[in-house]
Amino acid sequence: YLEALGMTTTTKVVATIPMMVDMPLTTFEDLATMYDRLAEKGVDNVNFKLTGFGKGGLYAYAPSTLKFESVVGGNSGYQDMVAYCNEISSQTGKQLAIYPDFDFVNIARLGGFDSFSPLDDAVRTIDDRYASKRYYDATYQSFLYDFSTMVSPSVFMTLFEKFSKKMDKLGFSGVAVSTLGAELNSDFDSDDPYNREDSKRLTVDVLKALSDKYGKVMVDGGNAFALPYVSHILNMSLDSSKYTLSSAAVPFMGMVLHGYVSYAGTPTGMASDIHREILKIIENGAAPFFTVAYQNTSVLKDDFDYNHYYSIDFEISFDEIVEQYTRLNEALADLQTARITGHEFLDGIRQLNDNEKAEVAAMMADGRENFEQAVADARKAYNNRKALAERHGEEFTEVFEETYSYLDTPDHYAEHILEEYEASLNREISAKSSFLVMVEYTRQDGSKKVFILNYAAYDASVTYEGTVYDIPVGGFAVIDR
Repeated sequence: YLEALGMTTTTKVVATIPMMVDMPLTTFEDLATMYDRLAEKGVDNVNFKLTGFGKGGLYAYAPSTLKFESVVGGNSGYQDMVAYCNEISSQTGKQLAIYPDFDFVNIARLGGFDSFSPLDDAVRTIDDRYASKRYYDATYQSFLYDFSTMVSPSVFMTLFEKFSKKMDKLGFSGVAVSTLGAELNSDFDSDDPYNREDSKRLTVDVLKALSDKYGKVMVDGGNAFALPYVSHILNMSLDSSKYTLSSAAVPFMGMVLHGYVSYAGTPTGMASDIHREILKIIENGAAPFFTVAYQNTSVLKDDFDYNHYYSIDFEISFDEIVEQYTRLNEALADLQTARITGHEFLDGIRQLNDNEKAEVAAMMADGRENFEQAVADARKAYNNRKALAERHGEEFTEVFEETYSYLDTPDHYAEHILEEYEASLNREISAKSSFLVMVEYTRQDGSKKVFILNYAAYDASVTYEGTVYDIPVGGFAVIDR
């Protein structure tokens, strides 16, 4: 999956006068260019989520205002891209689809002549105020507003009907309605209230209408009520919260959905540890997912609402996308219809790294040198005491020789040093640590493919079904049977 950012609005100074300028981040022509370059490298199964291509860009109007921004190519550019997707799929057999994203739950910008009235159609709080979407900020340790208006669920179907009339004329290969799969809001309007069960029912109605009309629907999160109506889920949780009381993560969603629905976690290219992210993708059976923009990415760093987008420049990300896609495709390509049938935490042995091996060798050398000096000193004492023992009787001589018998096996002493040092490294890896994970896939023909994943910060050896597997940091072993 590739999420392409379309357009943002930035401030530009012209003749000392600040002016608001629509700045394209990715155009429809750029989408074709990106796909062609990726296909040349073998990355030819691509689904584009188009974020910020509609009216208002990243600060979008209501979905009923269905018009693609002129700076990204306008409606004609969209239609050309749909035709290009159909051509790729029909003539080459490769997979290319675009999913323009529309937000039915939150509206960032009002007044788009979309017949959406915030006075009548916005969510009300229990004290009769208009509701705005909030998100938790760890820096401030409180909830902050993003200044978007929350839409009453009673309006969803009206927005859909107006939206679909325009979309039907433009053509489509799919549609993305991210927030419908992730958010569920009540509306405490005193004249027309809706609780969360009401909101769920109305959300399911519009999801079903979208599925019936467009066939392929893409959402975020993937709450249970959305699953029967969606083909693609992005930003699905692949890991635990990692809070204090969270001891380990189990790929429950993957166990339920794999082989039935396509899904991905959060953007792979924006992960703090991409090696761990790749292992999580394999453990959950997910697809790789990158957020990209083709041009003008620098303007986002000055935008408070969108400066969380980083490492998204396509030119910079290109090699990483190809590398990780190729790696995951080799591992998971033959498992798209398989089910996850096994998951287990394993015991293992930590392997010494090169520095530690050098340190062990040095200690053994030092130990042998010290041992040889000790042998020399002890032999001298031995000879002196042996001569003394001979003057005092046979019994004293036997006890003395037994005490000093280890002097004839210096290799044992060196091995003892190595054993003591290795033991001090705590090389045993317990299954309780959840660093080493086994996940098993079963294909439709009954054959299985097993992955052993190493989440630890060091190389490890794992014995699985009688065979020892040496797995590097952030790596995995594959057992096909």
